[in-house]
Amino acid sequence: MTRSEKRGGSSHQPGPRIWLRQSAGAAAPSGGSALHEVKSVGAPFTPDNMASVQNPTMKHLQPQQAWDYLQQHPDALFVDVRMEIESLYVGRPPGVVNVPWYEYPDLTPDAQKFALAVGREASNKVQPVLLICRSGQRTLAAGQALEAAGFTEVINVVHGFEGELDEQFQRSTLSGWRFDGLPWEQM
Repeated sequence: MTRSEKRGGSSHQPGPRIWLRQSAGAAAPSGGSALHEVKSVGAPFTPDNMASVQNPTMKHLQPQQAWDYLQQHPDALFVDVRMEIESLYVGRPPGVVNVPWYEYPDLTPDAQKFALAVGREASNKVQPVLLICRSGQRTLAAGQALEAAGFTEVINVVHGFEGELDEQFQRSTLSGWRFDGLPWEQM
């Protein structure tokens, strides 16, 4: 029995097929302390200041709101910006397209390459794009990169897939897609 079925939901997972593609991406490695310049966005990000980034057009939805939005907008592109290995082994929402914001071994942000990779997945730049990562931080810079590239409807999934760390330094215990009991799958 799936988690959704336990909650009284359906095991049917509407949405686009899952395509996993290693795309050139960009971002600051999570947990790092040095500044990481995000090319073509123009602002340095650290794990400490990413949550305070102010973006006047990017929307921010809680995981349940994001799931509801996806059900109401089946044309939306759902992008997991985590590294491919994170998406495969930690788990991912169904229907998500993996376009890493950065990838091993470089772990170097390149907003332009990321925006081009998302552009290859999107039908056009007015298609809604929902972004999810581990805790909702990488998606802030990734969303800025997409907006700088001309995408008009960018949505950040607040708390991401695993949410924030708890007092025992564990995730998925306080918030996030998985904590909220939303559909997900794992390799």
